[in-house]
Amino acid sequence: MTRPPQKPLPPGWKRVPLGEVIVRAQPGFACGERSDKGVIQLRMNNVATDGNFNWQEVTRIPDDFRDMSGYWLQPGDVLFNNTNSVELVGKSALFKGYAEGVVFSNHFSRLVPDQERLHPGFLAKWLLAMWSNGTFAHQCNRWIGQAAMPRNKLLTLEIPLPPLVEQRRIVARLERQMALVEQARAAAEEMYQNISSLKAAFLREIPALGGNFPQRWSWVALGEVCRVYAGGSAPQGKEFFADSGPYFFRVSDLGQHRRTMALSESRDKLSAKALASCHLVPAKQGTVLFPKSGAAIATNNRALLAVDGYIVGHLMALEPTSAILSEWLYHLSCTWDMMDFADNTGYPSLKQSATAAIEIPLPPLAEQRRIVADLARKNAAAGRLETLARQQLADLAALPAALLREVFVGAI
Repeated sequence: MTRPPQKPLPPGWKRVPLGEVIVRAQPGFACGERSDKGVIQLRMNNVATDGNFNWQEVTRIPDDFRDMSGYWLQPGDVLFNNTNSVELVGKSALFKGYAEGVVFSNHFSRLVPDQERLHPGFLAKWLLAMWSNGTFAHQCNRWIGQAAMPRNKLLTLEIPLPPLVEQRRIVARLERQMALVEQARAAAEEMYQNISSLKAAFLREIPALGGNFPQRWSWVALGEVCRVYAGGSAPQGKEFFADSGPYFFRVSDLGQHRRTMALSESRDKLSAKALASCHLVPAKQGTVLFPKSGAAIATNNRALLAVDGYIVGHLMALEPTSAILSEWLYHLSCTWDMMDFADNTGYPSLKQSATAAIEIPLPPLAEQRRIVADLARKNAAAGRLETLARQQLADLAALPAALLREVFVGAI
Protein backbone atom coordinates (compact mmCIF):
# COMPACT_ATOMS: atom_id res chain seq x y z
CA MET A 1 0.00 0.00 0.00
CA THR A 2 1.29 3.45 -0.89
CA ARG A 3 1.70 5.68 2.12
CA PRO A 4 -0.35 8.91 1.78
CA PRO A 5 1.71 12.09 1.57
CA GLN A 6 2.35 13.72 4.95
CA LYS A 7 1.30 17.25 5.63
CA PRO A 8 4.11 19.80 5.90
CA LEU A 9 5.30 20.56 9.42
CA PRO A 10 5.56 24.08 10.85
CA PRO A 11 8.97 25.75 10.42
CA GLY A 12 11.55 24.37 12.86
CA TRP A 13 9.77 21.05 13.38
CA LYS A 14 11.11 17.70 12.21
CA ARG A 15 9.94 14.10 12.20
CA VAL A 16 11.97 11.50 14.06
CA PRO A 17 11.28 7.85 14.95
CA LEU A 18 9.97 7.69 18.50
CA GLY A 19 12.73 5.23 19.42
CA GLU A 20 15.35 7.92 18.80
CA VAL A 21 14.00 10.16 21.58
CA ILE A 22 13.07 7.43 24.09
CA VAL A 23 15.81 6.27 26.45
CA ARG A 24 13.77 3.45 27.96
CA ALA A 25 10.70 1.47 26.91
CA GLN A 26 10.01 -1.00 29.70
CA PRO A 27 7.09 -3.43 30.10
CA GLY A 28 5.51 -3.92 33.50
CA PHE A 29 4.94 -7.23 35.27
CA ALA A 30 1.98 -9.48 35.98
CA CYS A 31 0.73 -10.29 39.47
CA GLY A 32 -2.44 -12.17 40.35
CA GLU A 33 -2.06 -11.75 44.11
CA ARG A 34 -3.78 -9.05 46.19
CA SER A 35 -2.99 -7.32 49.48
CA ASP A 36 -5.13 -4.62 51.10
CA LYS A 37 -2.04 -2.91 52.53
CA GLY A 38 0.29 -3.66 49.65
CA VAL A 39 1.75 -1.66 46.78
CA ILE A 40 -0.42 0.04 44.16
CA GLN A 41 -0.03 -1.62 40.77
CA LEU A 42 -1.67 0.38 38.00
CA ARG A 43 -3.99 -1.60 35.73
CA MET A 44 -5.82 -0.83 32.48
CA ASN A 45 -8.75 0.86 34.26
CA ASN A 46 -6.43 3.35 35.97
CA VAL A 47 -5.62 5.24 32.76
CA ALA A 48 -8.56 7.17 31.36
CA THR A 49 -9.15 8.04 27.71
CA ASP A 50 -8.60 11.74 28.46
CA GLY A 51 -4.93 11.17 29.33
CA ASN A 52 -5.43 11.30 33.10
CA PHE A 53 -5.04 8.74 35.86
CA ASN A 54 -8.03 7.28 37.70
CA TRP A 55 -7.10 6.65 41.33
CA GLN A 56 -10.59 5.65 42.50
CA GLU A 57 -10.19 1.88 42.16
CA VAL A 58 -6.58 0.80 42.51
CA THR A 59 -5.23 -2.74 42.83
CA ARG A 60 -2.73 -3.48 45.59
CA ILE A 61 -0.29 -6.37 45.44
CA PRO A 62 1.98 -7.85 48.16
CA ASP A 63 5.04 -5.67 48.67
CA ASP A 64 7.23 -8.79 48.76
CA PHE A 65 5.86 -10.29 45.55
CA ARG A 66 9.11 -9.59 43.69
CA ASP A 67 12.00 -7.16 43.46
CA MET A 68 10.18 -3.99 42.39
CA SER A 69 13.16 -1.66 42.44
CA GLY A 70 13.13 -1.31 38.67
CA TYR A 71 9.38 -0.72 38.38
CA TRP A 72 8.67 2.33 40.56
CA LEU A 73 7.13 5.06 38.43
CA GLN A 74 8.96 8.38 38.44
CA PRO A 75 7.55 11.85 37.64
CA GLY A 76 7.98 12.36 33.91
CA ASP A 77 7.35 8.73 32.99
CA VAL A 78 4.65 8.12 30.39
CA LEU A 79 2.54 4.97 30.68
CA PHE A 80 1.47 3.49 27.36
CA ASN A 81 -1.36 0.92 27.49
CA ASN A 82 0.08 -1.65 25.08
CA THR A 83 -2.56 -4.36 25.68
CA ASN A 84 -6.31 -3.79 25.83
CA SER A 85 -9.38 -3.99 23.59
CA VAL A 86 -8.89 -2.68 20.05
CA GLU A 87 -10.70 0.56 20.93
CA LEU A 88 -8.62 1.22 24.06
CA VAL A 89 -5.14 -0.02 23.19
CA GLY A 90 -2.73 2.90 23.19
CA LYS A 91 -4.38 5.16 25.78
CA SER A 92 -1.59 6.86 27.70
CA ALA A 93 -0.96 9.16 30.64
CA LEU A 94 1.87 11.26 32.06
CA PHE A 95 2.82 10.29 35.62
CA LYS A 96 3.37 13.43 37.70
CA GLY A 97 3.80 11.69 41.05
CA TYR A 98 1.59 10.25 43.78
CA ALA A 99 1.44 10.21 47.57
CA GLU A 100 2.99 6.71 47.67
CA GLY A 101 5.07 4.47 45.46
CA VAL A 102 3.38 3.05 42.37
CA VAL A 103 4.33 0.21 40.01
CA PHE A 104 2.62 -0.89 36.78
CA SER A 105 1.26 -4.09 35.25
CA ASN A 106 2.40 -5.91 32.11
CA HIS A 107 -0.47 -4.26 30.21
CA PHE A 108 1.65 -1.10 30.16
CA SER A 109 4.98 0.04 28.85
CA ARG A 110 6.84 2.76 30.70
CA LEU A 111 8.25 5.27 28.20
CA VAL A 112 11.09 7.44 29.50
CA PRO A 113 11.85 10.28 27.08
CA ASP A 114 15.22 11.90 26.48
CA GLN A 115 14.25 15.15 28.17
CA GLU A 116 16.94 17.10 26.33
CA ARG A 117 15.02 16.43 23.12
CA LEU A 118 11.46 15.40 24.11
CA HIS A 119 9.28 16.91 26.83
CA PRO A 120 7.32 14.18 28.71
CA GLY A 121 4.09 16.16 28.49
CA PHE A 122 4.56 16.60 24.75
CA LEU A 123 5.04 12.84 24.37
CA ALA A 124 1.88 12.12 26.40
CA LYS A 125 -0.18 14.59 24.38
CA TRP A 126 1.11 13.18 21.08
CA LEU A 127 0.26 9.63 22.15
CA LEU A 128 -3.23 10.83 23.13
CA ALA A 129 -3.60 12.43 19.69
CA MET A 130 -2.53 9.20 18.00
CA TRP A 131 -4.99 7.20 20.12
CA SER A 132 -7.81 9.67 19.33
CA ASN A 133 -6.97 9.38 15.64
CA GLY A 134 -7.25 5.57 15.71
CA THR A 135 -3.59 4.99 14.82
CA PHE A 136 -3.08 2.30 17.46
CA ALA A 137 -6.37 0.59 16.68
CA HIS A 138 -5.25 0.41 13.05
CA GLN A 139 -1.71 -0.84 13.71
CA CYS A 140 -2.19 -3.17 16.67
CA ASN A 141 -2.13 -6.96 16.54
CA ARG A 142 -5.60 -8.38 17.16
CA TRP A 143 -6.92 -11.48 18.87
CA ILE A 144 -10.40 -12.42 20.08
CA GLY A 145 -11.35 -9.83 22.70
CA GLN A 146 -7.85 -8.33 22.95
CA ALA A 147 -5.29 -6.33 21.01
CA ALA A 148 -1.68 -5.32 21.52
CA MET A 149 0.59 -2.65 20.09
CA PRO A 150 4.03 -4.25 19.54
CA ARG A 151 6.98 -2.36 20.99
CA ASN A 152 8.84 -2.26 17.66
CA LYS A 153 5.82 -0.78 15.85
CA LEU A 154 5.40 1.87 18.53
CA LEU A 155 9.05 2.94 18.51
CA THR A 156 9.21 3.21 14.71
CA LEU A 157 6.30 5.66 14.59
CA GLU A 158 7.49 9.14 13.65
CA ILE A 159 6.79 11.90 16.11
CA PRO A 160 6.68 15.52 14.88
CA LEU A 161 9.23 17.30 17.04
CA PRO A 162 9.47 21.08 17.52
CA PRO A 163 12.30 22.67 19.51
CA LEU A 164 12.14 21.89 23.23
CA VAL A 165 11.11 25.41 24.21
CA GLU A 166 8.22 25.16 21.73
CA GLN A 167 7.25 21.77 23.16
CA ARG A 168 6.98 23.31 26.64
CA ARG A 169 4.86 26.16 25.31
CA ILE A 170 2.54 23.76 23.47
CA VAL A 171 2.13 21.52 26.53
CA ALA A 172 1.32 24.48 28.78
CA ARG A 173 -1.22 25.82 26.29
CA LEU A 174 -2.89 22.41 25.82
CA GLU A 175 -3.09 21.84 29.57
CA ARG A 176 -4.75 25.24 30.06
CA GLN A 177 -7.21 24.56 27.25
CA MET A 178 -8.05 21.07 28.46
CA ALA A 179 -8.51 22.33 32.02
CA LEU A 180 -11.04 24.84 30.70
CA VAL A 181 -12.76 22.09 28.71
CA GLU A 182 -12.98 19.94 31.83
CA GLN A 183 -14.47 22.82 33.81
CA ALA A 184 -17.04 23.35 31.06
CA ARG A 185 -17.76 19.61 30.92
CA ALA A 186 -18.32 19.44 34.69
CA ALA A 187 -20.67 22.44 34.52
CA ALA A 188 -22.54 20.90 31.56
CA GLU A 189 -22.82 17.57 33.37
CA GLU A 190 -24.28 19.31 36.45
CA MET A 191 -26.74 21.17 34.23
CA TYR A 192 -27.70 17.90 32.53
CA GLN A 193 -28.33 16.21 35.88
CA ASN A 194 -30.43 19.17 37.04
CA ILE A 195 -32.50 19.04 33.85
CA SER A 196 -32.93 15.27 34.23
CA SER A 197 -34.36 15.80 37.72
CA LEU A 198 -37.00 18.27 36.48
CA LYS A 199 -39.59 15.54 35.81
CA ALA A 200 -39.47 14.46 39.45
CA ALA A 201 -39.74 18.10 40.50
CA PHE A 202 -42.82 18.57 38.31
CA LEU A 203 -44.48 15.61 40.03
CA ARG A 204 -43.79 17.10 43.47
CA GLU A 205 -45.71 20.22 42.41
CA ILE A 206 -48.91 18.18 42.00
CA PRO A 207 -51.39 18.53 44.88
CA ALA A 208 -51.35 15.51 47.21
CA LEU A 209 -47.94 14.40 45.88
CA GLY A 210 -46.57 17.63 47.28
CA GLY A 211 -48.39 17.20 50.59
CA ASN A 212 -51.46 19.34 49.83
CA PHE A 213 -54.41 16.97 49.39
CA PRO A 214 -57.50 18.63 47.84
CA GLN A 215 -60.84 17.70 49.42
CA ARG A 216 -62.33 16.84 46.03
CA TRP A 217 -59.73 14.08 45.61
CA SER A 218 -60.09 10.62 47.12
CA TRP A 219 -57.80 7.82 48.24
CA VAL A 220 -58.32 4.44 46.59
CA ALA A 221 -56.49 1.13 46.46
CA LEU A 222 -54.83 0.28 43.15
CA GLY A 223 -56.97 -2.82 42.89
CA GLU A 224 -60.12 -0.66 42.88
CA VAL A 225 -59.18 1.28 39.75
CA CYS A 226 -57.03 -1.14 37.75
CA ARG A 227 -56.37 -4.80 37.14
CA VAL A 228 -53.14 -5.85 38.83
CA TYR A 229 -51.37 -8.90 37.40
CA ALA A 230 -47.97 -10.39 36.61
CA GLY A 231 -46.53 -11.69 33.35
CA GLY A 232 -45.92 -15.24 32.26
CA SER A 233 -42.92 -17.43 31.56
CA ALA A 234 -40.57 -16.51 28.71
CA PRO A 235 -40.56 -18.86 25.71
CA GLN A 236 -37.32 -20.83 25.44
CA GLY A 237 -35.98 -21.53 21.96
CA LYS A 238 -35.41 -19.67 18.70
CA GLU A 239 -38.50 -21.22 17.15
CA PHE A 240 -40.71 -19.14 19.45
CA PHE A 241 -39.45 -15.83 18.05
CA ALA A 242 -39.74 -14.35 14.57
CA ASP A 243 -38.99 -11.27 12.48
CA SER A 244 -42.63 -10.23 12.68
CA GLY A 245 -45.40 -10.77 15.19
CA PRO A 246 -46.60 -9.31 18.50
CA TYR A 247 -43.99 -7.90 20.85
CA PHE A 248 -42.75 -9.75 23.92
CA PHE A 249 -41.69 -7.30 26.63
CA ARG A 250 -38.95 -7.98 29.18
CA VAL A 251 -37.61 -6.08 32.20
CA SER A 252 -34.73 -4.80 30.04
CA ASP A 253 -37.23 -2.99 27.82
CA LEU A 254 -37.97 -0.72 30.78
CA GLY A 255 -34.27 0.13 31.20
CA GLN A 256 -33.02 3.47 32.39
CA HIS A 257 -31.83 4.29 28.88
CA ARG A 258 -35.46 5.05 27.95
CA ARG A 259 -36.18 8.77 27.70
CA THR A 260 -39.96 8.66 27.28
CA MET A 261 -42.74 6.94 29.16
CA ALA A 262 -44.24 5.32 26.04
CA LEU A 263 -43.00 1.81 25.21
CA SER A 264 -43.88 0.98 21.62
CA GLU A 265 -41.50 -1.87 20.70
CA SER A 266 -39.13 -4.50 22.07
CA ARG A 267 -36.27 -6.58 20.71
CA ASP A 268 -38.39 -9.76 20.69
CA LYS A 269 -41.34 -10.66 18.47
CA LEU A 270 -43.33 -13.85 19.03
CA SER A 271 -43.81 -16.50 16.36
CA ALA A 272 -47.07 -18.25 15.52
CA LYS A 273 -45.75 -21.33 17.35
CA ALA A 274 -45.27 -19.33 20.54
CA LEU A 275 -48.79 -17.94 20.34
CA ALA A 276 -50.21 -21.44 19.84
CA SER A 277 -48.23 -23.44 22.39
CA CYS A 278 -46.75 -21.19 25.12
CA HIS A 279 -48.33 -19.85 28.29
CA LEU A 280 -48.29 -16.16 27.43
CA VAL A 281 -49.77 -13.27 29.36
CA PRO A 282 -51.10 -10.42 27.20
CA ALA A 283 -50.88 -6.75 28.14
CA LYS A 284 -53.00 -4.08 26.49
CA GLN A 285 -52.03 -0.68 25.24
CA GLY A 286 -52.26 1.78 28.15
CA THR A 287 -50.97 -0.74 30.72
CA VAL A 288 -48.28 0.45 33.16
CA LEU A 289 -45.33 -1.91 33.64
CA PHE A 290 -42.62 -2.10 36.30
CA PRO A 291 -40.23 -4.81 37.64
CA LYS A 292 -41.71 -7.25 40.17
CA SER A 293 -38.68 -9.26 41.31
CA GLY A 294 -34.96 -9.04 41.94
CA ALA A 295 -32.74 -5.99 42.21
CA ALA A 296 -34.66 -4.31 39.38
CA ILE A 297 -37.44 -3.52 41.88
CA ALA A 298 -35.19 -0.87 43.40
CA THR A 299 -34.89 1.01 40.10
CA ASN A 300 -37.35 3.62 38.95
CA ASN A 301 -37.82 1.86 35.60
CA ARG A 302 -41.39 2.25 34.42
CA ALA A 303 -43.17 2.14 31.08
CA LEU A 304 -46.60 2.84 29.63
CA LEU A 305 -47.41 0.43 26.83
CA ALA A 306 -48.21 2.20 23.58
CA VAL A 307 -49.01 -1.09 21.82
CA ASP A 308 -50.55 -4.43 22.72
CA GLY A 309 -48.11 -7.22 23.52
CA TYR A 310 -47.13 -9.98 25.94
CA ILE A 311 -45.05 -9.65 29.12
CA VAL A 312 -42.47 -11.72 30.98
CA GLY A 313 -43.10 -13.00 34.50
CA HIS A 314 -40.64 -10.57 36.09
CA LEU A 315 -42.96 -7.69 35.21
CA MET A 316 -45.95 -6.39 37.15
CA ALA A 317 -48.77 -4.83 35.14
CA LEU A 318 -51.44 -2.27 36.01
CA GLU A 319 -54.30 -2.17 33.51
CA PRO A 320 -56.42 0.90 34.29
CA THR A 321 -60.21 0.96 34.34
CA SER A 322 -62.29 3.89 33.10
CA ALA A 323 -61.90 5.56 36.54
CA ILE A 324 -58.23 6.45 36.02
CA LEU A 325 -56.18 7.72 33.10
CA SER A 326 -53.26 5.51 32.15
CA GLU A 327 -50.95 8.55 31.98
CA TRP A 328 -51.93 9.61 35.52
CA LEU A 329 -51.33 6.05 36.72
CA TYR A 330 -47.90 6.05 35.06
CA HIS A 331 -46.88 9.34 36.68
CA LEU A 332 -48.03 8.09 40.07
CA SER A 333 -46.01 4.89 39.64
CA CYS A 334 -42.86 6.96 39.10
CA THR A 335 -43.21 8.34 42.65
CA TRP A 336 -43.28 4.91 44.33
CA ASP A 337 -40.34 3.15 45.91
CA MET A 338 -41.47 -0.40 45.22
CA MET A 339 -39.00 -1.81 47.75
CA ASP A 340 -41.39 -0.42 50.39
CA PHE A 341 -43.98 -2.97 49.21
CA ALA A 342 -41.69 -5.90 48.35
CA ASP A 343 -41.25 -9.13 50.26
CA ASN A 344 -37.57 -9.00 51.19
CA THR A 345 -37.22 -12.44 52.75
CA GLY A 346 -34.38 -13.65 50.54
CA TYR A 347 -35.12 -12.76 46.92
CA PRO A 348 -37.04 -9.45 46.70
CA SER A 349 -40.43 -9.81 45.03
CA LEU A 350 -43.75 -8.01 44.75
CA LYS A 351 -46.97 -9.87 45.43
CA GLN A 352 -50.06 -8.99 43.44
CA SER A 353 -52.10 -8.65 46.63
CA ALA A 354 -49.65 -6.20 48.20
CA THR A 355 -49.43 -4.19 44.99
CA ALA A 356 -53.22 -4.07 44.61
CA ALA A 357 -53.48 -2.73 48.19
CA ILE A 358 -51.27 0.32 47.52
CA GLU A 359 -53.32 3.45 48.13
CA ILE A 360 -53.14 6.25 45.58
CA PRO A 361 -54.62 9.75 45.27
CA LEU A 362 -57.41 9.92 42.69
CA PRO A 363 -58.55 13.29 41.32
CA PRO A 364 -61.74 13.58 39.25
CA LEU A 365 -61.15 12.57 35.61
CA ALA A 366 -61.30 16.16 34.37
CA GLU A 367 -58.55 17.14 36.79
CA GLN A 368 -56.50 14.08 35.83
CA ARG A 369 -56.66 15.23 32.22
CA ARG A 370 -55.59 18.76 33.14
CA ILE A 371 -52.64 17.52 35.26
CA VAL A 372 -51.51 15.05 32.60
CA ALA A 373 -51.63 17.71 29.88
CA ASP A 374 -49.68 20.15 32.06
CA LEU A 375 -47.04 17.49 32.80
CA ALA A 376 -46.79 16.66 29.09
CA ARG A 377 -46.05 20.31 28.25
CA LYS A 378 -43.46 20.67 31.01
CA ASN A 379 -41.79 17.33 30.26
CA ALA A 380 -41.62 18.17 26.55
CA ALA A 381 -39.82 21.42 27.37
CA ALA A 382 -37.50 19.57 29.75
CA GLY A 383 -36.86 16.98 27.04
CA ARG A 384 -35.78 19.68 24.61
CA LEU A 385 -33.39 21.11 27.20
CA GLU A 386 -32.09 17.61 27.93
CA THR A 387 -31.38 17.04 24.24
CA LEU A 388 -29.45 20.32 24.04
CA ALA A 389 -27.48 19.43 27.18
CA ARG A 390 -26.59 16.00 25.78
CA GLN A 391 -25.39 17.62 22.57
CA GLN A 392 -23.31 20.09 24.55
CA LEU A 393 -21.69 17.21 26.46
CA ALA A 394 -20.97 15.42 23.18
CA ASP A 395 -19.41 18.56 21.69
CA LEU A 396 -17.23 19.05 24.78
CA ALA A 397 -16.16 15.39 24.70
CA ALA A 398 -14.93 15.86 21.11
CA LEU A 399 -13.08 19.11 21.84
CA PRO A 400 -9.82 17.68 23.34
CA ALA A 401 -9.21 15.60 20.19
CA ALA A 402 -9.80 18.71 18.07
CA LEU A 403 -7.28 20.68 20.16
CA LEU A 404 -4.73 17.92 19.70
CA ARG A 405 -5.31 17.82 15.94
CA GLU A 406 -4.51 21.52 15.74
CA VAL A 407 -1.06 20.84 17.19
CA PHE A 408 -0.04 17.57 15.59
CA VAL A 409 -0.99 18.48 12.03
CA GLY A 410 1.86 16.47 10.57
CA ALA A 411 1.20 13.26 12.51
CA ILE A 412 -2.50 12.59 12.16
